[in-house]
Amino acid sequence: MFRTEITWKIAEIEDKQCKPCEHSGKSDHIGPYCKNCPVGQKLQSLGKLLTQKTQELREKRNTKPKDPELTKELYLQYKKSKLTDQEVADKYKITIHSIKHKKRKWGLIKTWRPSRENKQSQS
Repeated sequence: MFRTEITWKIAEIEDKQCKPCEHSGKSDHIGPYCKNCPVGQKLQSLGKLLTQKTQELREKRNTKPKDPELTKELYLQYKKSKLTDQEVADKYKITIHSIKHKKRKWGLIKTWRPSRENKQSQS
């Protein structure tokens, strides 16, 4: 089951099956559910499954090896060895737009802005 399916199942059980019963009001409550209630046990098992799936996803995200960051110095070395911006982007698994953004940030290309004279002559 996926996390969303588990969540929907929990909500469905709470809405349709979880009502005050002979188990409620006793000291064996775990949160809002009873240990001895079959509905509470079903909810607890789904909750554990949901927690497990969430933990698995977190671990999967955290174990992904991080690619080295493209720096200005590395970019300039690649350009000296005649690599195109597209080849550098492919090497770092980023878009050409990201390369252009980094080049602007590093001051390697200028951002075009109309001058005041151009704005006034257009009016």
